[in-house]
Amino acid sequence: MESQVDNAIASVAVLSLLIRTVPEGVPGGDAGELLAEACHYGVAHPPGYPLFTLLSGAVMRLSRACGSGMGPAQTINALCAVLGAMTCFFIGRTTAMLCSLVMPKDAPVGPVSAISGVLFALSPLVWEYSIGAEVFALNNMLCSLLLYCAGRVAMTSSTGVVRECAIGAFISGLALSNQHTSLLFIAPIVVYAMRVLHRHKKLSVKTVSQCGMCFFFGLLPYSYLHYASRTPAPGSWGDLTSVRGFLRHIARTEYGTLKLAPNLGEVEGWFERWKAYGAHALKESHIVGLALAIVGAAHAIHREVKQIPGLSANTAFGEKRHRIGSGDVGRIHFPCSTFAATFLFYQAVWNGLFSNLPLSFPMAYAVHSRFWMQPSLILCVFSGTGIAVVLSSLDIGKKAKTCLGRILLLATYIHCAHQHFHSMDKSGSNGMVLSDYGNAILDTIPPNSLLVAHTDLDWNTVSFKKQYSQIHYLFCGEDFSLLHLFFLSLFFLFQGGFIRTCENAILAPVVHVSAQLLPYPWFQRQVEAGLFGKAVFPPILPGVSTHRRDNGNVKLMTRFVAANLESKAFPGGVYIDMQSVRETDIEVGGGWHNFTLVPWGLVYRVVPRAELKHLPNWHEKSHNMVQRVDVLMEKHVSATFPRGSWEFAAISVYHDMHYQLALNHLTYALAISSKLKSNPPLLVRYVNSLMDSSKRLWDVVEAVKKRGTLR
Repeated sequence: MESQVDNAIASVAVLSLLIRTVPEGVPGGDAGELLAEACHYGVAHPPGYPLFTLLSGAVMRLSRACGSGMGPAQTINALCAVLGAMTCFFIGRTTAMLCSLVMPKDAPVGPVSAISGVLFALSPLVWEYSIGAEVFALNNMLCSLLLYCAGRVAMTSSTGVVRECAIGAFISGLALSNQHTSLLFIAPIVVYAMRVLHRHKKLSVKTVSQCGMCFFFGLLPYSYLHYASRTPAPGSWGDLTSVRGFLRHIARTEYGTLKLAPNLGEVEGWFERWKAYGAHALKESHIVGLALAIVGAAHAIHREVKQIPGLSANTAFGEKRHRIGSGDVGRIHFPCSTFAATFLFYQAVWNGLFSNLPLSFPMAYAVHSRFWMQPSLILCVFSGTGIAVVLSSLDIGKKAKTCLGRILLLATYIHCAHQHFHSMDKSGSNGMVLSDYGNAILDTIPPNSLLVAHTDLDWNTVSFKKQYSQIHYLFCGEDFSLLHLFFLSLFFLFQGGFIRTCENAILAPVVHVSAQLLPYPWFQRQVEAGLFGKAVFPPILPGVSTHRRDNGNVKLMTRFVAANLESKAFPGGVYIDMQSVRETDIEVGGGWHNFTLVPWGLVYRVVPRAELKHLPNWHEKSHNMVQRVDVLMEKHVSATFPRGSWEFAAISVYHDMHYQLALNHLTYALAISSKLKSNPPLLVRYVNSLMDSSKRLWDVVEAVKKRGTLR
């Protein structure tokens, strides 16, 4: 009971911090896409993340129905904060169970278990993903719950062990419905559970069938993907209406099965990735936290090997723990070595098989590091055990140890808050960088235009803001109630349809297409469904690529742009993001193959090849668009963001906007310099272009010096 109170208080304290730092806008990474799919109940990129999509969609609607006043993005960011606090609680409870098994009765189990939860929840990386609408907060919570279930199996009597295993199987299914890496926890824990069932003489076909059925029920969210895919939606992935398409999607075949990303050539090896994780663990928990984890793991495993029982009193669940020699057990079912094996198994498989991103690039390193949170759950459990070992070795009474443990708990909380609060606080303008970035793109695009995104940064930020924010809540009027929500949900579920809703907003009719999706065979299904208006999609030729520097990407983009310019279906123009073009292909005055790239804020406007004498007509428009972006982004430009963060990438593109405009003017000035004698009026344009380009280039150089922001 004592440990429950300490963990509950610590979790509430953690939640208060996380909620305080929740951003109002769209976070980076896949958050924009995931929020958009949750808005209209679509299908996210492989493997689909059905549990997160369903949970987010339901919470969005409940928040709106209850009149919370929060937008969809802020609502799901807050949901992830709640999940982060729940993770803190379950880590603490797992640590308490482990300590009750391996520590003497005077160990201050309550405070030290709470410390382990706080150490994890308030570490910088975990904090960052506990306040953003990504799948990782839910994955952390479910994996910590899996560890907790393993502890329950160890602590439960013979009569209840099957029930605990069935609950664990259900949680395992839910975890796999959210994030595939949870399998690296599930596999070792399943082996442990079968060992315990065997020693209890409960391992049978009936028991395995019961647990298998519970596991299947946990996987049921995947069935949602099939239903959601029956009606194609812009932004949704795949064709999951067939068994082959369904399996292809959940197996991540498009990315490379059992790979984090498509083949990227030579990358770091297994040993280098282990070293990188070690450096990360040292940075997140310092040398003390890592040393305590080693002490805790060594002590716990030693107790397990020697079969030395811990507390002789009742367990935290009020049940008598089995003693050596008790009739139906004969051994204590310590989970210590299983936790250690799970940690090692995760690291070995993840670093040796799944991970293939190059860690030398800041953004790729940041993407890879997100998957270090899962093994750190176990590291923090052992850290709490290590603290218990140290405190138990002191020659003082139990009350004094408990008091000292609570002082350490308070000190840990204050230290983590003081160290990381400022950098993690995104409740102000720092949490609006990517939302404002998406708004800045849309603000410069006129109606009846085609916008082609090539990167996750441009696609995800604009998708949520543009495509789905114009769909109104059709059922959230003044008389709406939770009862209405319940019956409407049942109606749409049994009709096989889904309510497609999101923010209330009216935006210009801009057709938004992801170039990354064009080559996939299933994309034609979305085209045939008329999701992209009058956009023209030429046949995909062999050898195309979506890698920016490949010739295949040039072929893909130029053919698509040419087809839509020739169709004249978009009087507002055709626009592509700056990251879709290989810089070495850009010629004087923005020439690009058979087109001219006109700097248009954060994107390029693509027009038919223009002669030099016509370029000044575009220069004034380019300046106007850049000024509009400056107004929206000026409050973020002076801020400093870590390399590899999405905010850093957005600010880099902002500076790149000025850089590309400066180069455009500079190359134009150099091109007309030879004509100044024969055409004196060109002198004014020449001087203006040189002055503008030199000033912009100087500003970009200064920005790089101060903040290192540029591609």
